[in-house]
Amino acid sequence: MVSALALAETPPRPLLSSKARWIGTGAVCWDWRSPVRAAPTFRGMFDLKCAQTNLRIAVCGLGYFECRLDGRPITDAMLMPGETQYDIRWRYRVFTLPELAKGKHLVTITCGDGLYRATTPDVWHFDKATWADYPKAVCEISTADGEVVLRTDNSWQWRPSPTVFTSLRGGETYDARKAFADDEDSGWNPVAIVAPPGGMGEEETFPPCRVTHVHAMTNRTGTAVWEAPVTLAGNVRLRVKGERGAKVTIISAERISEDATHVDLRALDIFDLGKKEKTFQRDTFILAGGAEETWSPRFTYHGFKFAELKTEGHVEILSVEALEIKTDFPRVGRITEAPAAALHVVKACERSILGNFHNIPTDCPQREKNGWTSEARIMCEAALYSFDAGSAYAAYADLIGDTQRPSGQISSIAPCNGWGYNWGSGPAWDTAFMEIPDAVYRFTGDRTSIERLYPKIVRYLDFAEGMLDADGLPSHGLGDWDGVKDEYPRLARAGFRIRNLAYGERFARLLGKPDDAARFSRLRTEAVSAFRRAFCGPDGLSAATNSFPHALLLDFDIVEEDKRAECARRLAETVERNGARVDYGTLGSRCVLRMLFEHGHADLAWRMMTQPDCPGYTFLTETLGMTTFPERWNIHIRPEAHGNSRNHGAFTDYLAVAYRHLGGIRHPADRPGRDFIEIRPSFPADLPSFACEHEGFKVSWRQTSGDVSFCLVVPKGKAARYVFADGHAKEVGEGSWTFSESIRRK
Repeated sequence: MVSALALAETPPRPLLSSKARWIGTGAVCWDWRSPVRAAPTFRGMFDLKCAQTNLRIAVCGLGYFECRLDGRPITDAMLMPGETQYDIRWRYRVFTLPELAKGKHLVTITCGDGLYRATTPDVWHFDKATWADYPKAVCEISTADGEVVLRTDNSWQWRPSPTVFTSLRGGETYDARKAFADDEDSGWNPVAIVAPPGGMGEEETFPPCRVTHVHAMTNRTGTAVWEAPVTLAGNVRLRVKGERGAKVTIISAERISEDATHVDLRALDIFDLGKKEKTFQRDTFILAGGAEETWSPRFTYHGFKFAELKTEGHVEILSVEALEIKTDFPRVGRITEAPAAALHVVKACERSILGNFHNIPTDCPQREKNGWTSEARIMCEAALYSFDAGSAYAAYADLIGDTQRPSGQISSIAPCNGWGYNWGSGPAWDTAFMEIPDAVYRFTGDRTSIERLYPKIVRYLDFAEGMLDADGLPSHGLGDWDGVKDEYPRLARAGFRIRNLAYGERFARLLGKPDDAARFSRLRTEAVSAFRRAFCGPDGLSAATNSFPHALLLDFDIVEEDKRAECARRLAETVERNGARVDYGTLGSRCVLRMLFEHGHADLAWRMMTQPDCPGYTFLTETLGMTTFPERWNIHIRPEAHGNSRNHGAFTDYLAVAYRHLGGIRHPADRPGRDFIEIRPSFPADLPSFACEHEGFKVSWRQTSGDVSFCLVVPKGKAARYVFADGHAKEVGEGSWTFSESIRRK
């Protein structure tokens, strides 16, 4: 059976036995118009001759599954397993069961559609996915020494669950009248042995999704609209009482109408292709009647701050709560001291990152839930500074690799059913394929992602080099999304081609492949020459009127060494002339602030981080009161317009900048991993103090009239290297350390 095999490029992991069979209902999915069906529940029984401890259950249900043992959930995790290219790779979860008594026990697996069978029509065509089939499951329970206690086979049974409709984007409908006990005798049907999903199986080891916070929602008096205190990703939980068959429909949204009487989903309309009626962000609960009932969706999630409740029949709404659902990463970092306005931006960054991580990094939770590679790249370092997200990001890099075609081309969204290849694929979205494995290596010390993906990276870089125009510039790919100048998409593509080739050379040297390294070095030199001819003046610099091109020249080492100072001066002059307002899109957000700090303009960078006007970071959080970042800087102009997501990760590198430049914390390529950091702090004149922590390292500093006292705490068994403003460095081991500096201002 396919599921018993490990992917050739992945290390060995525990696997389901080849004798465990995929089971389904027997329904045949002829094509993408096959009818929607209720989520099936499968059940199997096993009989223990004596009490057992440490039994292991390996289970997968596609698209998402919930598993119960003797009527109780085996975990509070949900939305398992993560989305993949199912015909290339699928994942299962492994759990250790509690001690079980002698006698009979019952396992049930309920499967929602998820992305495996996306029946809701959308513009990305996942409703026509080539891998689509009706939900199916595979399971095996074994002892610590490998003896199989139960596995899926044709002795199992199935029946329709009360979840009569489930869709990742279209929501969920639950009919409580159809609820049943797992041990009921009637209503069950024989299962069918069905084909596996087509890909190879591996264990899913990164943290799962679960409910991490519960927020009370308040009713807007005189309306059916309820409001959460923050914008979030998750679901509404109802507590209701009413007559049998009464309905409550929940419409979740990030904004409400101008008169605040109903929710507003106009920004989603062009994406939601429901013909008779729209489907995105809608859930329905049908009451069993009588006693109080509590319900929330389990096989989907939404992006929202508001919920409009529409009722049919007699229903009393007793309470409404917002469940915050996301991948439950352990926290490894925190900004502990900064001005309040900056801390509000930091919190919005964290919320946006976590609200866009449900097994994979996504662009927005209310509209797409797509794994856009550019947003994943931009969020990556910020996520790794704050959360133990390395294993999830490595798994996502594998997923990008799984989209690769025989030609070497990769998709701009992962997973992908074809839409992402011919729109957005190429520089600079593609840089995530290299930059994410590199960041995981620097932050965790684990280079297996680079080793595993290197052959695919080489194949992709060769493909991209075959897509150059007559000027030696990339002819495909998106530029700086939400940028401001028409010429910059072309410039961005050319710049990111250079960055990609630099990663190819770096990885080749890391893996001991000198011939590859020499080839990528030569190609990068050619790419730099082509860039300079196209976008630089006779002086080798850019005459652009916004900041991104100048920052790109510096960040990607395109400008000659003896001209870097002048390039940095032009960058600062451009920002200053614009009143330190943001003048870049998503790609610029990843390099402008960094390059200002790197080249001695800390005061100007800090001013850009805190200036209150539009466009700007604190304008969004302080003036507009946003608790997450939007997709566009001017979201207040036409908030109902297409593209106006209010929970996006594209501008969250602010958080990484705070750790990297204000805290000075870096993971240098020469000493990767969790046990060593390099400290290169910047001290803006208008920032009197700052403190943060990461992986047990704690940094804090205070300054008075340019004299800085810097405190560093190094955890046991770890080390750090403090680099002073004049360039000399001091390496220290565990303990508390204080350094003093006098800062000369420009």
